[in-house]
Amino acid sequence: MYKNGYIIENEHLVREERRIYTIIVAKSGDAGEFTLGDCYVSPALRKSGDTLYKEYLLKQKAIIENALCGMKNAKRSIDKQIYEKLVCELDKF
Repeated sequence: MYKNGYIIENEHLVREERRIYTIIVAKSGDAGEFTLGDCYVSPALRKSGDTLYKEYLLKQKAIIENALCGMKNAKRSIDKQIYEKLVCELDKF
């Protein structure tokens, strides 16, 4: 969204059984600088105080860590480095 000229104005989480979905309110505008972590967990969501936020963040991190496990023997180390950096960034949220 950020690269396509949109910014996330507001974001909330909703649960349906075991799944958590994001509800995003976006508008056109310049997002400025953003990180890969911002693409996974937007600044708007981090500021929202949503009660499902911690669970959502842990699920996103688990998805990335599972991908890293699958990359242990990967020849393309660049992908692995990107995912490792992303995990470190999500740890700060």
